[in-house]
Amino acid sequence: MDASAILLGIRRMLWISRAEMARLVQLSPSTISRIEKGTLDPTWGTLTRILESTGFLISADSIVPTGDASAALAGRIVLEHILSTAEGGRDPVEEFDLESLDEVELDARRSDIAPEAVQAWLERWRRAKWLRSNPHIDDLMKIPTVAGVTSTLALRKVQRLSVGDRRQWRELALRIDEAGFGYAVSGLIAPPRAPDTPALTAPTIYVHDPSAVAIHQGWEESPTGLGMHLIGAQGLELEGTVTDQGIRYASPAQALMDGFCGSRADVEAAENALFRILLPPF
Repeated sequence: MDASAILLGIRRMLWISRAEMARLVQLSPSTISRIEKGTLDPTWGTLTRILESTGFLISADSIVPTGDASAALAGRIVLEHILSTAEGGRDPVEEFDLESLDEVELDARRSDIAPEAVQAWLERWRRAKWLRSNPHIDDLMKIPTVAGVTSTLALRKVQRLSVGDRRQWRELALRIDEAGFGYAVSGLIAPPRAPDTPALTAPTIYVHDPSAVAIHQGWEESPTGLGMHLIGAQGLELEGTVTDQGIRYASPAQALMDGFCGSRADVEAAENALFRILLPPF
């Protein structure tokens, strides 16, 4: 696979311009343009930097997202900031406080994800000029979109099991709760209240150890497409949960970020939800 196809493929999957890619990877726009046109053959070091900075890798004759969970956690941090501003009755765009994000510190004991990796994504988004004071709505929308493509849940190196019948996700969640395991049902939640049912096409339940939960409950793995997905928590998925009708849901920011990491239908639902939050009332 040549470098021209790699760069063009990445830009198309992320929906970013040459200028935005140049800022993300710290190269000049002319260099990106020449590589895409095939008039410049980049060194392996340059190509590696492009792949790492955008969250992709070469697999056989194609490029695929890495499934980097640190990008999703960085996206959650930005979404939490947006949601907290909106819930305070303030305009999440006009009053976007970049300094408060600069003070973000992640306790490594609370997450399996290296804080340095999360900060690296926040810095890339600053370079791309999506993360800045008084941003444009389109800029803020690009952050979870890019984070979602990069950290697609299906590609993450995390323990997962499919158990039971996903149509009975409520009963499964309550049984996990009764057994004393920490959990969070992920779905698109209209903050600050969780809906009766998640909006995601296939609700998932975050737990610390899917195998331990399945063994304790005596659950066998279900056929593909039928079961409820138990996903091993890596970051802060079990923090900031919202309880509604006895069910513990993932935080609004986590649920929204998961939407951007999901299927095309989930991404569209997440985009619509975030746009409504960012769009100032008339």
